[in-house]
Amino acid sequence: MRIAVVVSTYPPYPGGMGNAAAAHADALKAAGHDVTVFSPGRNLRPLFRIGNSACAPQLWWKLRGFDAVELHYPFFGGAEWVWLWKKTFGRRARLAVMYHMDAVGTGLFGAIFRLYRALFLKPVLSAADVVLASSRDYLAASQAAFIAEDGRVRETPFGVDVARFHPGAARGRNEVLFVGGLDRAHYFKGITVLLDAFARVAQTRPEATLLIVGDGDMRKEYEERAAPLGDRVRFLGRVQDAALPDLYRSAAVHVLPSIDRSEAFGIVTLEAAASGVPSVVSDLPGVRTVVEHDVTGLRVPPSDPAALSEALLSVLKDPDRAEAMGRAARARAERLYARETTEQAVVKALTG
Repeated sequence: MRIAVVVSTYPPYPGGMGNAAAAHADALKAAGHDVTVFSPGRNLRPLFRIGNSACAPQLWWKLRGFDAVELHYPFFGGAEWVWLWKKTFGRRARLAVMYHMDAVGTGLFGAIFRLYRALFLKPVLSAADVVLASSRDYLAASQAAFIAEDGRVRETPFGVDVARFHPGAARGRNEVLFVGGLDRAHYFKGITVLLDAFARVAQTRPEATLLIVGDGDMRKEYEERAAPLGDRVRFLGRVQDAALPDLYRSAAVHVLPSIDRSEAFGIVTLEAAASGVPSVVSDLPGVRTVVEHDVTGLRVPPSDPAALSEALLSVLKDPDRAEAMGRAARARAERLYARETTEQAVVKALTG
């Protein structure tokens, strides 16, 4: 089959949506299909761009002749043209919509997101032959909850390469690891909450170190906020893919302190789990499905520095418990999230 994958961002841009789209494209190619990825800056020339949004009307005609299209949603400026393609040229083709997350936002962006949702969310999802969701837990709590019980929905969790990410030598007993974007588009990652929580951790455990992997236009602001903690907080910037597994293996605990439903899953949590490292994550729909509380890690209320610091300290203070949770996390990753298994479900959903 000729299959198009349409997504607003794509590697090397760091982000879960682009990484997931790349994994899906690779899986479809491995299954023998002819795959083309459409993404701004790759082979789409949008009329204009605002952040990760891009007005790309050429999708309407570029998608002609494809047997199936996978749209990674949200894609502001792209999804509506995929919908128009489906209604005109693509009636006989298969449209799969991967619903990644709600677009929440604040202020003007929040108002724009609400208007866009009112105009396009239901039409786009209604036009789909199949709707993919990383978890039914997230979908049922999302802005797309109206479709949660629809027979077209397929739960297709993201996967992890359990051969690349694997346990190694003894971990650093005092290292807390965060991996994620530090740009405004990823405001929801909760870095300020993490820094406030880690300041509390450092008071009790001054030898602890917070490693922050990622980069973006808010990095300087975060560095200034972390300055009073000195070298106990290290901003590593973007790291080479080859170096990432070792960083996970060096950590005592991984943390994902996201603050709202813009975070829907957490591929980084899977990477930590496969590496045999427990995670402390926000108790948000979808995000919470990746961590079995008090078994493979801990879940805490979002935007609560006190609760986050308490959870991190409980892991750092008890290496034996951390080791047990890490082993359980690895076993769960192998059982539920091995990429070979999850990608089979994606290929089946797209090809019928």
